[in-house]
Amino acid sequence: MPDAGWQNLKPILRERYTLLMQAGKTPEKLREELLAHVYSSMPQQQANEAVRKRAEAEAAAMTSPWFLEFLKHDPATDLKRVKCPLFALNGEKDAQVDAETNLNAIRLHTTEGGNKRVTTKVYPGLNHLFQHCTTGAVNEYAQIEETISRSAERHHKVDTGHHRPLAA
Repeated sequence: MPDAGWQNLKPILRERYTLLMQAGKTPEKLREELLAHVYSSMPQQQANEAVRKRAEAEAAAMTSPWFLEFLKHDPATDLKRVKCPLFALNGEKDAQVDAETNLNAIRLHTTEGGNKRVTTKVYPGLNHLFQHCTTGAVNEYAQIEETISRSAERHHKVDTGHHRPLAA
């Protein structure tokens, strides 16, 4: 489980997600509301020009047509159509995707579609990129030299029969 900082951030991110899911608003209006939410939840002493520029860049990315479509896409229908063996995995400390929620949903929707060949696995101590980590936070990625955990790669080979390396 990611650190307490991540746990404190989850409700704020959930609010932002809800804001972005509002129907009938232009990307510009969503961007404006998102920035207002960001600034209202930010301590005043942190709201310097560099932080504002970064917030504006991130808000622009989060209100792009691609990202809004990504958020609104419900993969349940697609998962119900998967008939081949499926191996879904997540890192325990993944700060981008909640492992249990994600894997439970994948298992539910693929089996609803009749697929009985579904394997899910949570890798302890690994982040979104399947690297050993301390917190799982995105800003930690650049500090980690490991490309992918050997344990994740080893399980991939055993569980799928795939024997090519996942990464160099």
